[in-house]
Amino acid sequence: MALAHEPIEYKGKLVEFPVENPAEKDIPLEEIHQHLARPSTPRTRRLKENCRWKHTAAGEFVDEGVKAGIERMRLITEAHKKSVGKPYVIRRALGLDHILRNCTVLLMADELIVGYHAENPKWIPMFPELSYMQIQDYLQSKYAPEPADEAREIADYWKPYTLQAACEPYFTKEELKEAYHPALIEAPNFANGFNSIVPPYETVLEDGLLQRIALAEQHIKAAREKLADLPWNADRLELTDKIDNWQAMIIADKAVIAWARRHARLCRIVAEHFETDPQRKEELLMIADICQRVPAEPSRGLRDAMQAKWFTYLICHAIERYASGYAQLEDKLLWPYYKASVIDKTFQPMTHADAVELFECERLKVSNHGAGKSRQYREIFPGANDLFILSIGGLNRYGEDNCTDCTDAILEAARNVRTAEPSIVFRWHPKCRLKTKRLVFECIRDGLGFPSIKHHAINAAQMLWLGRFSKNNNGATPEEAQEWANVLCMSPGLVGRRKTQKTRSEGGSSLFTEKILEITLFDGYDWSYANDQYGPHTGDPRDFKTFEELWEAYRKQIQHFISLAIRAKDISRKMEGRLLQMPFVSSIDDGCMEYGLDAMVLSEQPNPWQNPQCNIVALNSLVAIKKLIYDEKKYTMDQLIAATEEVPICQDTGVAVIFLELGQDVRIEGGYLYDAINAGVARGYTGGYLRKSMVYPPVDGKNSGDNTPAIIHTRIVPGEHLTITIAPKGGGSENMSAVGMLTPAAGYEGVKKFVVEAVKKAGPNPCPPIVVGVGIGGNFEKCALLAKESLLRPLGQPHPREEIAALEKEILEAINCLGIGPQGFGGRVTALAVHIEIFARHIASFPVAVNIQCHAARHKSVTL
Repeated sequence: MALAHEPIEYKGKLVEFPVENPAEKDIPLEEIHQHLARPSTPRTRRLKENCRWKHTAAGEFVDEGVKAGIERMRLITEAHKKSVGKPYVIRRALGLDHILRNCTVLLMADELIVGYHAENPKWIPMFPELSYMQIQDYLQSKYAPEPADEAREIADYWKPYTLQAACEPYFTKEELKEAYHPALIEAPNFANGFNSIVPPYETVLEDGLLQRIALAEQHIKAAREKLADLPWNADRLELTDKIDNWQAMIIADKAVIAWARRHARLCRIVAEHFETDPQRKEELLMIADICQRVPAEPSRGLRDAMQAKWFTYLICHAIERYASGYAQLEDKLLWPYYKASVIDKTFQPMTHADAVELFECERLKVSNHGAGKSRQYREIFPGANDLFILSIGGLNRYGEDNCTDCTDAILEAARNVRTAEPSIVFRWHPKCRLKTKRLVFECIRDGLGFPSIKHHAINAAQMLWLGRFSKNNNGATPEEAQEWANVLCMSPGLVGRRKTQKTRSEGGSSLFTEKILEITLFDGYDWSYANDQYGPHTGDPRDFKTFEELWEAYRKQIQHFISLAIRAKDISRKMEGRLLQMPFVSSIDDGCMEYGLDAMVLSEQPNPWQNPQCNIVALNSLVAIKKLIYDEKKYTMDQLIAATEEVPICQDTGVAVIFLELGQDVRIEGGYLYDAINAGVARGYTGGYLRKSMVYPPVDGKNSGDNTPAIIHTRIVPGEHLTITIAPKGGGSENMSAVGMLTPAAGYEGVKKFVVEAVKKAGPNPCPPIVVGVGIGGNFEKCALLAKESLLRPLGQPHPREEIAALEKEILEAINCLGIGPQGFGGRVTALAVHIEIFARHIASFPVAVNIQCHAARHKSVTL
């Protein structure tokens, strides 16, 4: 049922937290999220119902039908082949031009904001010019572009031209091995194709692209005149590169205008020849008019601004190249257009409710968006499409409250439509109006997970401090520092007409400090994941006499990996400036336009972010080591390393379940066999530092302290051998077991239904992905034993009987359609395998047992 916090006393007052809707008290928690969703119009309700989500879990797309499209791959390749011999920045512009003039243009039902970046709304584009490893991952998956032969041919063509191929020669094989390790540092940009951009949206909305084209043409004219001045000065040679950049900007901007007007033409054709609903026909003609004007011309109303912003976003983040993020100070950006339409009603007049609907439409466009991320990023962003984070609130450049009715419309839309993205950052300041702050807390109270609240003044001060390190002494001014937004996760950056972050490869990387501590304890050797030397040799900690020696070894490992990560970023940025220029982004940045520089080259405001992850784990471990080993000397480093080498996969190392195959000719001497087994279990669980879980008596008993007694199953077999199999079984998965006495008429369908229902009821509790053991036949206790024994079979090995093997496959497919997914976060892989064992049954009985095992599925056999 819906939960509300208990009343608390604060400064002598009792503060209560009633639920807004009393009916929520009777709504199950698993339903409360959707119950609170109230799209403000039938349109946004339908748009949400029809949204093509691109969310992932465990690296897999959750919704059926999501796949990679081939169209962008094909078009960028055609352009690349045709433009051989031209300056590379011109080739990049011509590539964008060829894509935008030939790609499929989509128009989806009900939408008020148009534009997508692939040929099918369930598909995602591919970027073969970035990382050949990323493309190979898709080619080998079920999401591969089709035709497959053409996709492979395109990937092979691009491999020598990729950013990855350009960067790898600057690293040794050993360094690349370290850089590609997924648990030490974030993989380099050139390997995963990842980037994030803060587009200067203001320039597009305020100027329009026709004005940017005219400005570039003026710069070219002036540069040509300067080249012709007498006498000649070789310093003017740099003007040739600038002319190329300005020409590329013109090509890109004209292509974007043509692309937008293709949308206008499509909307007009559908309205005039196919649409039968008069209201929708009027909407389509309105959208056609908007797309004809923007982003070519300045935006005049809120509908203009939203459409121009969306077109800009798609080009910068999904067509010119792949880039994550949705960085913008949206309420500041759109306030002039909200004011014109909602308050002054001078252009595209509408109500506040109309504006809320438009923001709801934007949220759903973002949710429908899909990115061709690498598998690593699909795994680390579970439940999300990509990283989409916009900022609101705070102060404006004059130190005044930035919160307006536009801010409130953004928050109301988020609360109404309840999508995971775009996420929202609220820039908190005492001057921010109370009404808006209340909306912020209502969104949080409703469980949206956002807005996250950031301190406006601290981040503004950070912008000023970083501005001191500008390469061209043109860092943030005090006014510009007020207008910061979150660039991606937590890192603030400038927004506006210039000085924005135009490449994620500026700055640092992610560093996994707890993993680096682990390999420090093993002289740079990664025993637990890769079984190879990955860090420098910094000494065997067992030889260290003081904590300071261990600290110095750890510092050297950190220095090694942070230097490698930043070097990979810097080389990525250098090669991006040579091979992956962004003419469109450059055209809308005032600094790039002024200097004739590409966006991948110009850096005015530094953004030296660094993301050390799991610091708490590393620091807590170091504190414990210092205290327990070096100060109190309670343990030795030998003991720590021994325990680390034998660390279990899970804290629940379970009941020791033993299966014995005792040869009938075997004679046990020197004691009782079961006593020997329990002594071995006790030694293993105490010496191996495994969790002890056995208590006796079972109702209110005391822990035995060594995980005995074991549960032992003995089978007499022919021969002179003794085979011992141990299969520790954790309580979380064991508790999900089920035994059912079905009717004989239930048949295979009855078995399937019983097993699937047991797994559905188990949900995330057994730590999926799971292995499902099934016993059929025998009697009450025999079927349960069969189910447990089936878990000993090698993973995925089918039953020898064809009809049982077919049943295993059928049940596995049904389980994986439940959508529970790894750890219950959703996805297609709930079970890794279904194993069935069978036995004869009584004619009037049909016992079936389900015994679920977690993904660890540990078992080991030895024959004496």
